[in-house]
Amino acid sequence: MTFSFDNYSYSSLTRSKSPDYYLPATTRDDEGELELTLLSSGSEFLDYSKGSDYGNNQTYLEWDIGYDRTFQEKHHVTGLLLYNQRSYDDGGIQPYRNQGFAGRLTYSWKDRYLGEFNFGYNGSENFAKGKRFGFFPSFAAG
Repeated sequence: MTFSFDNYSYSSLTRSKSPDYYLPATTRDDEGELELTLLSSGSEFLDYSKGSDYGNNQTYLEWDIGYDRTFQEKHHVTGLLLYNQRSYDDGGIQPYRNQGFAGRLTYSWKDRYLGEFNFGYNGSENFAKGKRFGFFPSFAAG
């Protein structure tokens, strides 16, 4: 069984939202309401800016476990389960995140006949909601 975790960070990213700014109200209109004068318009949405450092922020996590056993000197079974996730942000493009779970099961009889089943269940936030994960199976015989 193995486990690894890597994190690289070379830049800073600042997220902010600018409000509207008004001059102090000193006069009233005919109905008695204060008259506001807009000094500067803000932003409607959350914005981001890259810090003075150049680089990226990347995190990668992987976990796997394997199995390998021979029975009665003719039945050989191996297997692998793997989980990984990745997050990448360079401050200049949309951040990218994905994760996946994969597996493999192999059976061999006298190292002569072979059957193998593989699968992947992978996802990314770049796909539409409700369709962010997919199951990808495969089978082989020889």
